[in-house]
Amino acid sequence: MKKRGIKDEERNDECGAKGASEIEISVLVPYRKGEKWGFYDLCCTCYRKPRLTHLWANQRGHLPKTDTRGGAMLHPRSSHVQLLPREIADMLPPLYAMESTPESDHVIYVKFFDPRSQWTWYACEYDPKERLCFGYVVGYEKEWGYFSLDEFESLKMPDGITSRIERDLQFTPILFKNLHI
Repeated sequence: MKKRGIKDEERNDECGAKGASEIEISVLVPYRKGEKWGFYDLCCTCYRKPRLTHLWANQRGHLPKTDTRGGAMLHPRSSHVQLLPREIADMLPPLYAMESTPESDHVIYVKFFDPRSQWTWYACEYDPKERLCFGYVVGYEKEWGYFSLDEFESLKMPDGITSRIERDLQFTPILFKNLHI
């Protein structure tokens, strides 16, 4: 019997799945080497040998997003949800801007929360140079105070990569007196 190579189209015809060679599957497999975390991006197309791409998490611990079709690395900052995007930061008034208004009339623009605890931060003022917010904090106590976005970004989940503090994507600006907390 003579061996011959089988083309993808023939193999797909044998299996009854036309165009199956165009389907790509991508799985991120984490691993740790010393102090560095990395990921293998295992990509395979139906009926083809998988290719293995080696990735390292960047300095802040975020995994760069990959385009599995071309294997191209995209900007790491665009691969995760930013705590405070520029369009929201531009809406927030500067620190001390609402000092003379009553607390009940403060507008809350952003809600941050820790999914592993019951801590929640509501931002109503922001200083972009210091990356410092002023707002209402619900934790052990309920109080007005300052909190730092740099500190939020430094807190990580146990995997060492995923940010622990998240922004509520469904939250819309609301007056403090209507917040009902």
